[in-house]
Amino acid sequence: MKINNNFIARLGPNNTVRIFEAATGRLMREILAQGKVCNNPICEGSEVSVEEVTGRKKYKVVYKLPNGAEKSRELV
Repeated sequence: MKINNNFIARLGPNNTVRIFEAATGRLMREILAQGKVCNNPICEGSEVSVEEVTGRKKYKVVYKLPNGAEKSRELV
Protein backbone atom coordinates (compact mmCIF):
# COMPACT_ATOMS: atom_id res chain seq x y z
CA MET A 1 0.00 0.00 0.00
CA LYS A 2 1.48 3.31 -1.06
CA ILE A 3 0.89 6.37 1.12
CA ASN A 4 0.43 9.49 -0.97
CA ASN A 5 2.10 12.38 0.88
CA ASN A 6 0.89 15.85 -0.02
CA PHE A 7 3.10 17.46 2.63
CA ILE A 8 6.78 17.61 3.56
CA ALA A 9 7.79 18.29 7.17
CA ARG A 10 11.16 19.76 8.20
CA LEU A 11 12.64 21.14 11.41
CA GLY A 12 12.64 24.90 11.64
CA PRO A 13 14.36 27.31 14.01
CA ASN A 14 13.39 27.65 17.69
CA ASN A 15 11.62 24.26 18.06
CA THR A 16 9.27 24.67 15.13
CA VAL A 17 8.15 22.17 12.52
CA ARG A 18 7.71 23.61 9.04
CA ILE A 19 5.08 22.09 6.75
CA PHE A 20 5.58 22.45 2.99
CA GLU A 21 3.26 21.56 0.13
CA ALA A 22 4.93 18.66 -1.69
CA ALA A 23 3.90 19.63 -5.22
CA THR A 24 5.15 23.24 -5.12
CA GLY A 25 7.48 23.40 -2.11
CA ARG A 26 5.49 26.34 -0.72
CA LEU A 27 5.61 26.86 3.06
CA MET A 28 2.09 26.22 4.34
CA ARG A 29 2.36 26.20 8.12
CA GLU A 30 4.83 26.51 10.96
CA ILE A 31 3.97 24.53 14.10
CA LEU A 32 5.48 25.67 17.41
CA ALA A 33 6.33 22.65 19.59
CA GLN A 34 5.63 22.74 23.34
CA GLY A 35 8.98 21.15 24.18
CA LYS A 36 12.36 20.64 22.54
CA VAL A 37 12.03 18.65 19.30
CA CYS A 38 14.56 15.80 19.49
CA ASN A 39 14.20 14.10 16.08
CA ASN A 40 13.20 14.85 12.51
CA PRO A 41 9.45 14.99 11.87
CA ILE A 42 7.85 12.05 10.08
CA CYS A 43 5.04 12.89 7.68
CA GLU A 44 2.49 10.22 6.73
CA GLY A 45 -0.62 11.14 4.79
CA SER A 46 -2.31 14.01 6.61
CA GLU A 47 -0.37 13.68 9.89
CA VAL A 48 3.10 14.57 11.11
CA SER A 49 4.72 13.06 14.21
CA VAL A 50 7.69 14.26 16.25
CA GLU A 51 9.32 13.42 19.56
CA GLU A 52 9.47 16.28 22.06
CA VAL A 53 11.26 16.55 25.39
CA THR A 54 9.53 18.59 28.09
CA GLY A 55 11.42 18.69 31.36
CA ARG A 56 12.60 15.09 31.87
CA LYS A 57 9.75 13.49 29.93
CA LYS A 58 9.74 12.46 26.28
CA TYR A 59 6.51 12.55 24.26
CA LYS A 60 5.45 11.38 20.82
CA VAL A 61 3.20 14.09 19.43
CA VAL A 62 1.01 13.79 16.33
CA TYR A 63 -0.27 16.90 14.53
CA LYS A 64 -3.07 17.00 11.93
CA LEU A 65 -2.32 18.60 8.58
CA PRO A 66 -2.77 21.12 7.03
CA ASN A 67 -4.03 23.11 10.06
CA GLY A 68 -1.33 21.92 12.51
CA ALA A 69 -3.69 21.08 15.39
CA GLU A 70 -2.38 18.60 17.96
CA LYS A 71 -4.11 15.23 17.50
CA SER A 72 -2.44 13.18 20.22
CA ARG A 73 0.37 13.27 22.78
CA GLU A 74 1.69 10.13 24.45
CA LEU A 75 4.50 9.54 26.91
CA VAL A 76 7.35 7.49 25.47
